[in-house]
Amino acid sequence: MRRSEINQIIIESIDFIESFGFFLPPFAYNKLGKMILEKESYTNIINCKLGWDIIDYGKKCFRDIGLCLFTIRNGNLIKSDNNIIPYAEKIMISRKNQIFPMHRHIVKTEDIINRGGATLAIEMFNSDPRGNLDFNKQVSLLINSQHHFLKPGESVTLFPGNWHKFWRDVEMY
Repeated sequence: MRRSEINQIIIESIDFIESFGFFLPPFAYNKLGKMILEKESYTNIINCKLGWDIIDYGKKCFRDIGLCLFTIRNGNLIKSDNNIIPYAEKIMISRKNQIFPMHRHIVKTEDIINRGGATLAIEMFNSDPRGNLDFNKQVSLLINSQHHFLKPGESVTLFPGNWHKFWRDVEMY
């Protein structure tokens, strides 16, 4: 992608995010040159990989297969029941008819909050012990703090204001 296209996506994304009354941390608005010149004060931001990610998954057609992310927090380790859980807080913007490929995290807890714009559909699977899609085990998740169970491959639809959380519930590796 050209830098001018990335810059335009960031400008549009800032406008979109702010239209819902959410304001990003100051480093979201900084130019790369400023960060390079003042890199010592940006050490944590750089080490935790905070900031903008405009991803086209190598397909070179961002408008069809892509995602705009802004990472606010990343890499904070929280002890819970003797498990270490990496936690990240990201703003994800998916445009109309834009998809992003199926993926998984070996160890991660995710809170996904649809803060506005449109409905969000997420197809859910567990992984088998080898990391492949498990077509037999139901998926357990919380939606607005209530437990729900989905059939493998079933989609959950989040409307603006819905919150959901999913996690890995068994040790596989």
